[in-house]
Amino acid sequence: MYSITQVEADIVFIEYQCKKNQVALIDGTGLSKLITDCRAAISNNTTGHINLWPLTVLYTLAESLKTLWLKEVDFKTQLKSMNSGSLAYGSKDGPQEHYFKDFEFEIFSAAQLVKDGVEVVLPQQTEGEDLIVNDIHVQCKHPSTVNQIDTLLRDFNSRLNDTKKYGVFGIAVEDCMNYPSDKEFSSVDEFHQVMDDVEMRVEKEQQKIFEDRLAASTRILGMYTMASFFVKIKGNAARMMRLSNAVFCFRHDRKEIKDADYKRAYRLLSTFNSSPSWLTIVDGKLVK
Repeated sequence: MYSITQVEADIVFIEYQCKKNQVALIDGTGLSKLITDCRAAISNNTTGHINLWPLTVLYTLAESLKTLWLKEVDFKTQLKSMNSGSLAYGSKDGPQEHYFKDFEFEIFSAAQLVKDGVEVVLPQQTEGEDLIVNDIHVQCKHPSTVNQIDTLLRDFNSRLNDTKKYGVFGIAVEDCMNYPSDKEFSSVDEFHQVMDDVEMRVEKEQQKIFEDRLAASTRILGMYTMASFFVKIKGNAARMMRLSNAVFCFRHDRKEIKDADYKRAYRLLSTFNSSPSWLTIVDGKLVK
């Protein structure tokens, strides 16, 4: 149960972090809208029509921030950058309107790694990569279209070439791969039927990404995906689901890759999938 008292406590905690990190909230967008929507939701408690969606986002965000704060992981830049955009997971945003979801994905990823015992640095500049984990650089992106993924992978690999580093690519895929957010299902069976169809489609799209771009991205040692979306099944409360997966790239032809780099990347990826799929790549192509 996420009580009204706990909702207010989490809002106070986020407002404390904003004040501490000098984040000026902007009305109607980003963090400010989340807080406003959550307070509106609990004020309607007596009517029996509570909008649980912002509350689920608040709960997840507060838990992530608490995890990072207690482990002394600095997130000032990320918190400031969440002060725009919306929390409409599964809905494509317009230009320059995606920052809330983009940086929430970074914060959530970092918190999951910390909970799993992995040391994480959230760089406090807007240029460069989003997370650093034991010298593995991580880029977290929230594309609006599948076509953007190709460009993002290419750019990330190019930067890794420049810095002589190896990396892992994280993608929040609910917007670009059309997960069924903002939809009410008549039964659990209907939900599972729809999700089976979605996963089959997503698997085909991801396989194409593996073959067309990831295999040729010589500095990237793996990729993890996250799908966040709201689900309402008739007779049950709404909830936000988060589905994650990960693939590991073993690049047989890249003799300069050290065992330590492979193992660090695999350890990172195993936070999002306890047994990441293993892709063997030779001469820039998948071995099938």
